[in-house]
Amino acid sequence: MSSSPPEKPRSTRREFLAGVAGAIVGLAVGAAAGSQAFPRKITETVTQTATQTVEKTASVTQTVTQKVEVKPWIPDKWDYETDVVVVGGGFAGLRAAIAAYDEGASVLLVEKQPQLGLCNSAVCGGIMNAWTSKLKLQEKLGIQDSAELQYQDTLKSGDYMGDPELIRVFAENAPRAVDFFVDLGVQFADTLSWAGGHSVPRTYSAVGSCPALYNAIKKAFESRNIKALFKHKVIEIIRDGKNEGRVLGIKAIGPDGKPVYIKARKGVVLAAGGFSLSQELVKRHAPKFAGLPSTNVPGTTTGEVLMAAMAIGAGTRGMDYIQCWPMCDYQTGSLATLAAVTEIGGGILVNINGKRFVEELERRDVRRDAVLAQPGGFAFAILDYDHVANFRAFGDPFVIAEDQIKRGVAWKADTIEELAEKAGINKENLVQTVQNWNRYVDEGYDPEFKRRDLPSRKGDPYLKIDKPPFYAIKGRPSIHHTMGGLYINVNAQVRDVYGNVIPGLYAAGEITGGIHGTNRLGGNAIVDCIVFGEIAGRNAARGI
Repeated sequence: MSSSPPEKPRSTRREFLAGVAGAIVGLAVGAAAGSQAFPRKITETVTQTATQTVEKTASVTQTVTQKVEVKPWIPDKWDYETDVVVVGGGFAGLRAAIAAYDEGASVLLVEKQPQLGLCNSAVCGGIMNAWTSKLKLQEKLGIQDSAELQYQDTLKSGDYMGDPELIRVFAENAPRAVDFFVDLGVQFADTLSWAGGHSVPRTYSAVGSCPALYNAIKKAFESRNIKALFKHKVIEIIRDGKNEGRVLGIKAIGPDGKPVYIKARKGVVLAAGGFSLSQELVKRHAPKFAGLPSTNVPGTTTGEVLMAAMAIGAGTRGMDYIQCWPMCDYQTGSLATLAAVTEIGGGILVNINGKRFVEELERRDVRRDAVLAQPGGFAFAILDYDHVANFRAFGDPFVIAEDQIKRGVAWKADTIEELAEKAGINKENLVQTVQNWNRYVDEGYDPEFKRRDLPSRKGDPYLKIDKPPFYAIKGRPSIHHTMGGLYINVNAQVRDVYGNVIPGLYAAGEITGGIHGTNRLGGNAIVDCIVFGEIAGRNAARGI
């Protein structure tokens, strides 16, 4: 990445303010007694008043008052100027910066972390949903999918509370998001997973998981020598009017604790993530989740950029829609647990009584509520050797397994009976449950919970739980994603509380609301960031 300092400002604000006290215009008055002064014009925005006494004759004295508009929220001097300012260095922010730069704009990215990669984008599951791509996996695997079906699945998963126009743009451009990474050289597995809530398998898995995706886009960003400011926390968005007019730039706090003002000649793109780690916003909008741990990287998703946008009149929607990852590390709340195998169709979920209680491929909010309803508010993922060995989303699965076993939140055994005894699960019930499950796989039908992948994967040896050693992973929900956020349109422009576009302000990624409705489908997050990040960056550069 270029180490040159960001572009310095070319001009300062309204030089005449320094001499405002001497800029008073006198009224012309007649010398004769009884003549009247002209009516005074009062400016609605008033912050400074200057008064001058003008003596015209020995008998006539006129006091003249002029109201001068001053906007103290606009700095006298900008510390930096650029065409487009991007706030946030995750997938959405990097994609927006690249798009704006490729449109010919000068770009400055502002990130509160000390470097790129200390964000949730860098530690995700590495999965993306798309109905097709230039890899043509659907065609190779004989899967019938379409933009319309992905649109309908996304709309339905959010209980039809998502914005149909945004979802349409999302679905139609999903292949473009996958192709973006293919063009960057990312390798994808040659199979498609059937993630929860989808009608067909459409989940692409990056070889090397999320680091492969993030490192590729980071490299693309750095290769363009786009300027960046690190350790700068954005706390304010500056408009021409207090709650009206164009967005002019941002105010941040630098590493020395001093304010830094950055002017955006064309636009500001907000891509700072959601508010999973803001206890204030969680308590305010979804109090039933207050106090739950979060899967998010510490220091991220604290919501201050979202609140800064709200402070200048930005509208929001869906703020009470908060998603929990159903099965996280029972002790730490981390996403990096072998229980996550169940997210992509491996293993089964059981309670302490050894019984299944939900379809493992149901949408996340359904599984979240089902887990919380079990005795103790937790559950177990029951896996066999193949399930563990083939799960590489968070690194070496056996290293993860040993760590979880050492901490007492996972158990391993050569028989289901021994596994149940070690984990404290009802032995007779667990043995029967596993036997039933293996029979359901052979028959291609689940009479208990209608597991949606069984008919098309009848007899699939991977789905069965029959290869020792066996694993029981204890897990419970953690706050993972906030579906609500800033109110945007299909051009990624932020709207105010009245639905009007705020000129010069754009947003993309988890900081926005309206795309996922009440519930986000697994594998949709990165696609959302890439699709709307590109739109936001391009339109900001064009001044649309």
